[in-house]
Amino acid sequence: LNPDAAQLTVAGVLARASKQWELTGVTPGTNGFSTLDYVVRLRARTVRGDVLNDLRASGRPDVVGAEFR
Repeated sequence: LNPDAAQLTVAGVLARASKQWELTGVTPGTNGFSTLDYVVRLRARTVRGDVLNDLRASGRPDVVGAEFR
């Protein structure tokens, strides 16, 4: 999988859904997967679930999961 392509996809979704965001880390994993960590400040009208669904839908095949912590 391509972490650069995933970053571009995530950037597009976050640009629409957030006031501010920053990529804080990329951690290589096993089997070709990487974890991308972001700090995100969502817009007041943004629903977290909608952002996650957008990431999962528009990020295929490079985005295979998304979660808020």
